[in-house]
Amino acid sequence: MGDSLLGFKTFWDTGSSRRVLVLTTEELRTELIDFQVEMIARNKIPGIIGPGIREKDGETRLSYDVSGLVSLTDFVKRQKFQAADLILIIDRIVSLILESKSFLLDDRSFVLEGNCIYVQPKPLEIFLLYIPVELNQDVNCSLKTLVIRLLGDKGNPVSPDNPAQELLEAVNSESFCLSGFAKQLQEVKNNARGPMFIRDLAPSPTYPLPADRIYAVDPEEGGGWATGERKTRPGSVAGKSAPEPGWVSTLRLNWRTVLLGLFGALILVAAAVSRLLKT
Repeated sequence: MGDSLLGFKTFWDTGSSRRVLVLTTEELRTELIDFQVEMIARNKIPGIIGPGIREKDGETRLSYDVSGLVSLTDFVKRQKFQAADLILIIDRIVSLILESKSFLLDDRSFVLEGNCIYVQPKPLEIFLLYIPVELNQDVNCSLKTLVIRLLGDKGNPVSPDNPAQELLEAVNSESFCLSGFAKQLQEVKNNARGPMFIRDLAPSPTYPLPADRIYAVDPEEGGGWATGERKTRPGSVAGKSAPEPGWVSTLRLNWRTVLLGLFGALILVAAAVSRLLKT
């Protein structure tokens, strides 16, 4: 990493036993947005690394503890990802940015450089750095650059069905924007055939399911969209039956108990009638 990031001087805190990235500028104290600092401090916002704020050597510093995490750039270099895996990572990044609006955060204040996006390998999670100042950043341009770097060698103009190529064309469109790209990612996921995503980032079984698709969430089989009509109950694993609701199982058990009871009663009545006839 260089010594500058979005106008901030960056360095690693070598005086700490943890892995701490430090950002600072001369006017940082006056540029901090206090309510965002408070919002991040009081809420554990999923996927967002907020800064600790320290005063040292006459300057204000933002400290980000990234112990146990690796940068997205290094992570991708170490792993052999398919385009579909990278698409899910991009989708998670976009989702984190959009969801942050509910905490009154500004999408322009996220760091979208691959070497400053962090990954927890197991279980696989994505983390974004948030800088609580007003940044003069074009988030659409930054996201474009990130997507092109991740998917640049996964596109294939010869294959129009390649989802990576479809997304690369989307980011190069003049109408590209964050919200529109999120919809495009959703369409790519909905139209995917067969297992598409790495298991550790698969959505939970409560993820909204399109009416004509069943999401495979068996932890032993990974995840993927299975096309075709929904022939199993919502929440079913593709090709398998979902567990019945508790009240259905209970009802079936009660009916069996009633029937067995009636059968037993009939046997007792028959025995009693037989004895009466003999006397």
